[in-house]
Amino acid sequence: MTGKEFYKIKSEELKPGLKTFPQDFISLSTSKKINLPGSSLQLGKEFFGSIEITTSDGTPCYISDNPAEAKYIVYSRQNGTSEILIPEDEALVVSAVNAYEEYLDSLMKEIRRDYLKLFPDNESSEAVASVFRLLNLIRY
Repeated sequence: MTGKEFYKIKSEELKPGLKTFPQDFISLSTSKKINLPGSSLQLGKEFFGSIEITTSDGTPCYISDNPAEAKYIVYSRQNGTSEILIPEDEALVVSAVNAYEEYLDSLMKEIRRDYLKLFPDNESSEAVASVFRLLNLIRY
């Protein structure tokens, strides 16, 4: 088996059981709604405590004063929706982001473990990045 074959097989193995953010990590009660562009989003630069969210081409589209909220928005956008519901309770946002990042970390450990079983003399970071790319996942 080659590395590329591993990436494809592992992503196909993980895909059916993938959890969706934020639905699988939080119960939305009182929330605010924001609409963002239909393209993929990424965290931009931090300016005086505010974090800019940009489209993939670098166009700014939202500014947040809360790092957890910025991550929440970017992670939520990965499932393809342009309308994002954000809890008004900041503690819920932080909790959801932390739980999701712990979940992503566990996926990364699983991918590394399985890759190193097959390719013990190779670096596993490319395997994690490649499988995450195939699954449309990102970890900040």
